[in-house]
Amino acid sequence: MKNPLRLYAGLSSVAVLMTLICLWVDVLWWYQHTHNQPNTASEILRFGRTAIIFLLVLLMYKNQVATGLQRWLVIAFVFVVIADWFIIIEGKLIFGILFFMVMQILLIIRHAPAMSFFITQVKNYIFPLGISILLYGGIYFWLQPLLKGHPFKEAIYIYAALLILSCFMAYVSRYKAECSGKVSVFIFWAMVLFLLCDITVLLPLIFPESSVVHFIRTTTGLFYTPSLLLLAWSGYQKQEVTTC
Repeated sequence: MKNPLRLYAGLSSVAVLMTLICLWVDVLWWYQHTHNQPNTASEILRFGRTAIIFLLVLLMYKNQVATGLQRWLVIAFVFVVIADWFIIIEGKLIFGILFFMVMQILLIIRHAPAMSFFITQVKNYIFPLGISILLYGGIYFWLQPLLKGHPFKEAIYIYAALLILSCFMAYVSRYKAECSGKVSVFIFWAMVLFLLCDITVLLPLIFPESSVVHFIRTTTGLFYTPSLLLLAWSGYQKQEVTTC
């Protein structure tokens, strides 16, 4: 491809534009107190955004020297698309959560340094590991009374553990040779945004009657789209070298 970077930037811009239009549609839907009713325009825009970013990942993979780390990214995005299909189009949240669990496992594998790092460089990860454990503990004890009797309770706990572990691995990806420098920064902030995105999705499950919570839900794309784009661009190579 003669100038793939321009195409990648164009696809990224389209995804951002679709997200902004979707935000406007969802806020209008919320303002009209119809957020519990089907919103076809929003569904098309949200799933279309995910499909476009997946196309971006595929094109980057096709036009560059393939590495194992890039393959992990492509496979992870396959599960992102499937998960979003179930959540956005089918309205089956539990299936979406299950596929996102697999996606997080794939990203954990992609971003994790070698086992020798965890054995020999404890001082480089002990603090973020402690923060991750405290964060999960705080989330768990906060959710316990709120999710009592909720049918998705166990799935949410497991997914939360995988998500926080994924954030931790994203942080320590800086110690993985293939993910050094700017790439590890992209990966880490992608997962931070993914965490914030999932909080906006979780809140309506806990407080389904809150109008404020449903307004927060309209902002999901403001976290999710840049998260997916940062993950996608973490696979970009300026040169044909082995990189994440």
